[in-house]
Formats: sequence, structure tokens, C-alpha cells
Amino acid sequence: MQPIVARPWGAYLGGGCLAVIALAILGTVAVFLMLGLAAVAVCIGLAAVALTICVLVLRSMWRDYQREKE
Repeated sequence: MQPIVARPWGAYLGGGCLAVIALAILGTVAVFLMLGLAAVAVCIGLAAVALTICVLVLRSMWRDYQREKE
């Protein structure tokens, strides 16, 4: 007959609960980080479109100015 081994089940349960809480916090931080990066990507895209439109309009105005000058 083998002796009964006392195991710290409370410590195992507490460690598991802490691990679940830590994973939930890390997951939440990761989601907010990804949302922030997506927002930055959208802002960069909008800035690129606005800059392209501005350059096209200014080029057109410059051509009109050069034609009037001649």
C-alpha cells in the first residue's frame, strides 16, 4: 500500500486562475494595440490620398499659370 501524498490543490487552482486572468489582460492589451495600429494605418492612407489630390490640383494650377504667362 502506497502512502497518501498531499497535493496543494488550492495552489494549483489559484495558479490556474491567475494564469487565466493574466491571459485575459494580455489579450485585451493586444486587441487595443491592434486597434491602435489599424487607426494609424487608416490615418496614413487618408493622408496619402489627400496629399495626392493636393499635388494633382497644384500641378493643374501650375500648368494654367504657365500657359497664361506665355
